[in-house]
Amino acid sequence: MKKELNVQIGSRVRVARKRMNFTREELAEILGVSTLFIGYIECGQKGMSLETLCSLCRALHVSADYLLLGEMPPACKNAARSSIDSLLANADDSLFPLLEEAIRLTLKIVTITQAQEKEKALSLSAENPASHISVIVKSTAGEDIILSRCEEESIKHLFDSESKKGK
Repeated sequence: MKKELNVQIGSRVRVARKRMNFTREELAEILGVSTLFIGYIECGQKGMSLETLCSLCRALHVSADYLLLGEMPPACKNAARSSIDSLLANADDSLFPLLEEAIRLTLKIVTITQAQEKEKALSLSAENPASHISVIVKSTAGEDIILSRCEEESIKHLFDSESKKGK
């Protein structure tokens, strides 16, 4: 029987593994466990020992807070915010509309899980066939992200207008 916490942890392990471009086989070899065990963890069918948790964190370059709670430690959040602030301070002012839209779309992609996105896509196509899914892209975490026609057009428009400005 799957425990909800194991399912959540397993999902975060899968995301982190894909972000590192590891196959289950490669991760299993690094940890000294079986590929089947990695599959069980990712599916939420099995939990893991503290030793395995620590090894996973090291191998996947994530914190235990992230795997267990889905949260980034405050020190990491502050460092990331500082890095983003530096990038924005050095950006050309004409890029701000594009950056704002890119951040907005990225946040949407990061905060919606793959399962929620598939449910949303199914309900969109059932409610309004004209809003059928037009493209599936890979997020930086390696998950499939389903974009509606409207979202795809918005992204194309942003990048088309920026490429015309650059010419």
